[in-house]
Amino acid sequence: MLDKLLKYEIKATSRTFLPLYGAIIIMSIVNRALMVTDFLIPQVISSIILGVLFVSLFAFTIVILVQRFQRNLLQSEGYLMFTIPVKPNSLILSKMIVFFMWGVLSIICGIISVFILAGNQLELKRILSDLLTVLSRMNIDEYSFALEVIVLLIIEVAIGILMVYASLSIGQVFNKNKTLISFGIFIGIFTLIQIFVSVVVKAFNFFNLEETLMQTGDIKEIQIITLIAILINALIAAALFYVTNYMLTKKLNLE
Repeated sequence: MLDKLLKYEIKATSRTFLPLYGAIIIMSIVNRALMVTDFLIPQVISSIILGVLFVSLFAFTIVILVQRFQRNLLQSEGYLMFTIPVKPNSLILSKMIVFFMWGVLSIICGIISVFILAGNQLELKRILSDLLTVLSRMNIDEYSFALEVIVLLIIEVAIGILMVYASLSIGQVFNKNKTLISFGIFIGIFTLIQIFVSVVVKAFNFFNLEETLMQTGDIKEIQIITLIAILINALIAAALFYVTNYMLTKKLNLE
């Protein structure tokens, strides 16, 4: 059932993202073409348009993150979504996965735009060759550390998404000013997480991990701290997911 939810979510959101990607690539090509001309005003105008498109891409990503969850699950569409034979956790996961997908595609779109604008100033083959050379010289510890960093970044993004979902799912139990209350809850959750992280960091400083790292500079020591960060963030993400799933399962208020 999750695959059907993913297809539905991708179809619904692609109507916004795909035209934006196309417009960014086209305007990048136009900008590149104008760079070799003496037409200053068109260059400025096309650059402004491209900048507006990138800002719009960022803004739409945030808006869609909120809108798809709120409208699809917490408002009138929720009557339909919660009648289908699927658990709330699958609904949450489908929206998270699709958001991750568009985030990655947005980064790829940005990279392509940079290469188009840079033209011959960036040699793609040389960059790829240098990257492969660096990768070939990495040892197993460096590979594992790079993997840990990627995992940590993914969990950090998941926390950001789940903070929004948890705030909206808690705010929906109120009958009035749901969006405003949800925003206040978001700030409260963010503050609680910062306090929790600060307490944990101080606790681990008690074991002199930071001092050991400064003295040795050993990558294995860095990996220990990274793994601790992964564990802490995974616990936070799990807690936020649990709260969101609980509210949608036990406390849903579509009125």
